[in-house]
Amino acid sequence: MNGSVIDTAKVGSWCLFFALVFSGSLSFATPFLACENGPDLTNDDMCKFVVHYVGEGKSPVDENIASRIVPESGSALPVRSYALIVDVNTYPNFLNKDDRHLAPAKNDLANLVTFFKDQKFEEIIVLENDDATRGNIEYFLRDYLKGVSRARDKRSRIVFAFSGHGSPGATRSDPGAIVLSQARHGTDADHIMQLNELAPLLANVAKESYHFLALIGSCYSGGIFPNVDSTFGTNNVFPRARGAHAISSTTADDLAYGLGDTHGSLFFDSFIDGINTGWADPIYAGLVSFEDGRRQIVGGGIARLGPITAYISGRLDQSINPRTGKSFPQIRSGNLYSGSDGAFFFLVPKARGVKLDSGDIPVAGDAPIEVSLATQSTGSALQHHPEIKVFSAPDAYEIIGIDISHHSGQLNWEKIKAANVDFAFMKATEGATFVDKRFKENWNGARDVKIARGAYHVVNFCKDAESQFKNIATVVPAESDAMPVVIDLEWFEDGPAARSQKSCRDIKSTREMLHQLLEKVALHYKKPPMIFAHEQGVRELLGNEFNDYALWLQDWTKDGTPEAYGPQLSGTNPWTFWQYAGNTEFAGITNTDVNAFFGSKEQFQRFVDGSPNLALRAASEKQPR
Repeated sequence: MNGSVIDTAKVGSWCLFFALVFSGSLSFATPFLACENGPDLTNDDMCKFVVHYVGEGKSPVDENIASRIVPESGSALPVRSYALIVDVNTYPNFLNKDDRHLAPAKNDLANLVTFFKDQKFEEIIVLENDDATRGNIEYFLRDYLKGVSRARDKRSRIVFAFSGHGSPGATRSDPGAIVLSQARHGTDADHIMQLNELAPLLANVAKESYHFLALIGSCYSGGIFPNVDSTFGTNNVFPRARGAHAISSTTADDLAYGLGDTHGSLFFDSFIDGINTGWADPIYAGLVSFEDGRRQIVGGGIARLGPITAYISGRLDQSINPRTGKSFPQIRSGNLYSGSDGAFFFLVPKARGVKLDSGDIPVAGDAPIEVSLATQSTGSALQHHPEIKVFSAPDAYEIIGIDISHHSGQLNWEKIKAANVDFAFMKATEGATFVDKRFKENWNGARDVKIARGAYHVVNFCKDAESQFKNIATVVPAESDAMPVVIDLEWFEDGPAARSQKSCRDIKSTREMLHQLLEKVALHYKKPPMIFAHEQGVRELLGNEFNDYALWLQDWTKDGTPEAYGPQLSGTNPWTFWQYAGNTEFAGITNTDVNAFFGSKEQFQRFVDGSPNLALRAASEKQPR
C-alpha cells in the first residue's frame, strides 16, 4: 500500500520546539481585491481571505458529488463546496523563540489549499496567523458559511480545517483550546479559542449544510469531543445522507506530531495522501485487478470519511514514534449533532496511466502496471480486456440486491421492496441433505412483491455431484422467471471453509465433481448456473477452467479496515455479481449481504432469462464505435 508506514526520520511534537528552516508567508497568485465578482461578504476587507472562488454556474459539479447529494426539498440549486482553513504557523509572542515558528502548519496550509482546489471546492477561505482572530473565525462560521448554506437550502459541503498549536484543558468543562497567533502562552485567554466555544459554532453551521467536516489538527484536539453531540451514534461511511463529523489529530491529553521542514503534520499529510492515492478507500476509489491478481487504483471514484479515518489510524499505529518508542497518538472522530446519518466524502483523482487501446495488453513484471479507464468499461472489465477487472464504487451500479438465509430471520418483503432492492438470492440447500428452513418462505415472499429471486446451494466438497444435485432439484422449483441457480464454493486459502471438509481438498477430484454438478443443474433448469466464490477459490480451484459460467465474487472482508487493499479477482473471467458487503444491516434486514450486478437493467433481464456469462461476453465482444 502506498505510504502505509510513516517515515520518521524527522519527527517533532506539534507543540514543542522545531529546529527547522521557516519560510515567509504564503502568497496566492490571484488575490481578491473586491467582492463585486466574488462572494457576498460583509465588506471588501473580508475579500482578501478568499483565495479561490468559482462563480455560480461557472464550473459543473462533479458527477460523483451531484449523484450522491439529493435535494431534500426539490431545490434545483447545484451543490457548492466551501473550505475554511485556519492556519497559525507563527507565534511571535511566545517566550521561547524556538516555539515561535511551526513549519509543519505552514506546509499544511499550502497542501490544503492545493488539495481543496483539486477537490473542485468553489470557495476556499484562509485565515492565517494575525488574520486568524476569534472575530474572523466567528464571522465566517456563524455569519457567512451559515448564511450561504441556509440560502442554498442545505445544498452545501463545508470543511473547517485548523492547523496550529493547541493547549490542554484542566477539566471536562475546560477541554483545551486552539492557540491563536498573538498568544503569549497556551492559557492566554485573549488569544486562544476554547474548544467548547468552537464546537457549537461548528455544529450550528453543520445543521445548515448537507455535509460538514471539521478537521482539528493540533495538540490536545480530542478535547472537542465532550462538547459535541456524540452520544447519538454516528455513521461515517454512508455518503448519501446529510451528516456532520469532526476528526481530531490526537486525544484530549496528548501531543500531535509533524515530520520535518518539508512536510506538514502527520495528520493532514496522511489525510491528503490516503485520498489522493485512493488507498484510504479502495473499494470506492475506482480499482482494477489484473489476471495475476495484482491491483491498481485508477481513481475517478470517492473516498468516504470512515475508511479515511481507518487509513490514518492504521498509518499511525504501524509507525513507531522515535521520541517515545511507541505508536503515535491516535485520532478521534465523532458526529456533530444527533441524526447525523451521512458522511462526508472526497474525490479520488483519476490516475494518469497508459491508455489500453487496439489490444495493447500490459506486460506483467515487477514494476507497477500503469492503466487508466480511458477505454470503455463494461462495468466489471475493460472493453476487449476481460482479464482486467474493474471495480467502481458499489453505489455507482444500477442493479443492487441481497443474499439471505435463515440467519437473516423472518423478513418483511414489502419493506425490502420499498428499499429498491432489485434481486434476492436465498440459501436453499447445502450438501446432500441440508435444506434451509426459511427457503420456501423467502422464495414465495420475493415472488409476491416481484423481486427477482434466485436460489443458492452451498457445496459440500466431500459429497458427490449426484447426491447434491438431487437435493437441489428436490427443493428449488424450476420456474422460468427465476434467476439461474447458484453453486456456492466456500473455498479459501486452506481449502474448504468447513472444518469437517478439510480432508476433501484434492483439486482434481473437486473440479471433476463441480463440472458434473454444474452440467446437471444446467440441464435440469435449462439455464447455466452461476458460481459464487472468493478470490482464493477462483485462483486455486476454478482457474480459467470454468469461464463458461458467470461468476459471483465475494469480496467485502477488507472494507473499512486499516489494511484495506481493495477487491481482487485473478484469472480471465470478469465478475457478474459482486458481494461487496456482508453480515450487515440493509433494507430493514439486520443480517444480510449486499451485492451489485455489473450491467444495465436490460443485461440483468438477459441474465435472468439464462444468457450465458454476459460479463465475459460484454468484455470480449467488439463494440460499435
